[in-house]
Amino acid sequence: MFISRGLKSYISQGCDTTFQVMFMASESDKVSIQLPRSLYQKIEEKIAGTSFSSVEEYVVTKLENEFPAEPVYSKEEEEMIRERLRRLGY
Repeated sequence: MFISRGLKSYISQGCDTTFQVMFMASESDKVSIQLPRSLYQKIEEKIAGTSFSSVEEYVVTKLENEFPAEPVYSKEEEEMIRERLRRLGY
């Protein structure tokens, strides 16, 4: 098990050709995916000797990069952004 940006990830071996990966934000918030064994093994080979400690950590990092969290702005920051856009003609 590891923690990556607040996500816990677990992996269990499924049938002969897939691995099931479960990503958990909390104990009651689970999602599982299945990866072809060949893909899982390719990822294992790719991350060997890198800072990634597991396939799960690599997959979570890639997905978090693909789907980044939307920035949260304060009211003051939103107003500054609106003002800058108005000055630019938007």
